[in-house]
Amino acid sequence: MGAGGQGSRADQPNSEKIISFAHAIKDHPEFELTGFIDKDLSKAEEAQNKWGAKFASDVISTIQHNDVVIVSTPDDTHYEVLKEVYKKRPSLVICEKPLCTDLEQAKEIVGLYKDTPLMVNYTRRFLPYYDKLKRRGKPIYGVCRFNRGWLHTATHGIDFFNMIGCGNYLIVEDDADYRYWYLGVTFEDGSVFKETRYHDQPVWKYYDKSHYHVIENAYNFLQGKEPIKCDGEMALRALEKCFELMKGKIKMECKNCEGLQKKLDKITREYNKAVKDLYKVGKTGGRCIICAFVYDENCRHGESGCFKWMGDNRKLFDFSEQLNSEDIK
Repeated sequence: MGAGGQGSRADQPNSEKIISFAHAIKDHPEFELTGFIDKDLSKAEEAQNKWGAKFASDVISTIQHNDVVIVSTPDDTHYEVLKEVYKKRPSLVICEKPLCTDLEQAKEIVGLYKDTPLMVNYTRRFLPYYDKLKRRGKPIYGVCRFNRGWLHTATHGIDFFNMIGCGNYLIVEDDADYRYWYLGVTFEDGSVFKETRYHDQPVWKYYDKSHYHVIENAYNFLQGKEPIKCDGEMALRALEKCFELMKGKIKMECKNCEGLQKKLDKITREYNKAVKDLYKVGKTGGRCIICAFVYDENCRHGESGCFKWMGDNRKLFDFSEQLNSEDIK
């Protein structure tokens, strides 16, 4: 249900990446793609022709007793769509995140689906890449910086911290007018995990078959081989924390880091100005400009000068260098 980006348009039948549900189902040997439902019938028909499904429709009533129904409609439609889908009693429902855009509605849906398995696509739960983090040891501090919405984006970070058992973290909404994502965790042994995505950078290599891993978990669950890796209760916990943060009940999750918010706000303003100035004069030269804020091991600048460690028992990111004349030559 939903023939947009996540449902159909994110990739092509012959593409190497599997980042739409339609592609994941078509590539899985144990599933058959039966049809698309979208209130815009032309989109459903486009997806049907593209992926070779049996039918296209603009009404939910066409759903039969399929094993799996996937809900990839706009976020604010999930509540009503999930209620209608429940009436068909499928073997499993997979819903894109967030579960709902209203907390009480999300609680209602979780209660409703007590007798129908519900999976929610917080992607990091399903990817083998992140399994190693669960074995790395105790996380002591985390940071998530984002834009593009609390419910749609920040809940990714919140659910990630829930997944790895990190209760000491900072969530910061950024006002950048371009895509902005940073996720970092420092572990007790001193090791650091970080992932960044800015502007029009492609998604990380380990996401290339992201939706296939979701469908594989669905198949293994239906076969009794493994549990659902992200169910409605898990998704609800991420939403509950998100709404708590949005209402201002908690200014920051990070304990003993009260000064970090202002520091990060200052970093953001400086970084945004530097990026805009570079694009304005057309002097990026194909070089990485994100390391003016966060060091990335693939960047030519190297670790020196991009950040420094602070604190005695905690490792916090600090801006230590503005873009200099060498960076824009």
